[in-house]
Amino acid sequence: SNSFVLLGLSEIDLSGQNVISIQSGSISKCEQLTKIDLSNNQLRAIASGFLSDLFLLDFIDLSGNLLHELVYDTFGHLKSLTKIYLSNNIIKSIQTGAFVNLNHLKTLSLSFNFLREVNSDMFLGLENLTELDLGNNKISIISYNAFEHLSLLKTLYLKQNLISTIEPFAFSKLTFLTELVTRMHSAI
Repeated sequence: SNSFVLLGLSEIDLSGQNVISIQSGSISKCEQLTKIDLSNNQLRAIASGFLSDLFLLDFIDLSGNLLHELVYDTFGHLKSLTKIYLSNNIIKSIQTGAFVNLNHLKTLSLSFNFLREVNSDMFLGLENLTELDLGNNKISIISYNAFEHLSLLKTLYLKQNLISTIEPFAFSKLTFLTELVTRMHSAI
């Protein structure tokens, strides 16, 4: 079997290792694992059941890979996640339910990708999210009720996008929003 079986391990750092793929079950029985860093690799997709037995995992960094879409239930089995970093990929689409069952997620970074539109289906399952970074994408449209599932969101980054259309009620459910960043801060 080509899998890690390291029972007491709490963190794995595989960043910058030119990892091309991780098959379902390849990191299994690491029941104490809380953090995994797979940033700056060559991952093109996330396998179904990816990291499936990691019930305590609360942090995953997949930044700097070649991911192009997030499909239904991509992370659903990782119910303890509080932070997901997906910046610096080539993500163009997020299917409805990609983040389903992530009730504990607080931080989601999707900056430096190729998203063109923000709609409410993208964030289904993220009712407790407090920070969302959508900066440096190609977003031109923020759809009707785009953030309706994110009522606890406090910080939203939209800087360096191509926003031309904001449909009615796009931000109406963001009653706890305290910071909305739409452009780069410049040093004086």
